[in-house]
Amino acid sequence: MIAHAVWLYHTFPLSFRDVELLLAERGVEISYETVRRWWRKFAQN
Repeated sequence: MIAHAVWLYHTFPLSFRDVELLLAERGVEISYETVRRWWRKFAQN
């Protein structure tokens, strides 16, 4: 799930809140801040 959220953010012109909403539509309840933390931790170059 983490990889998918980070992939969505990097691949498409989405905000952290947009990723939060997309995941919520699929039944994954997380905050946009969680997406941001995942991005900072796992998407570093």
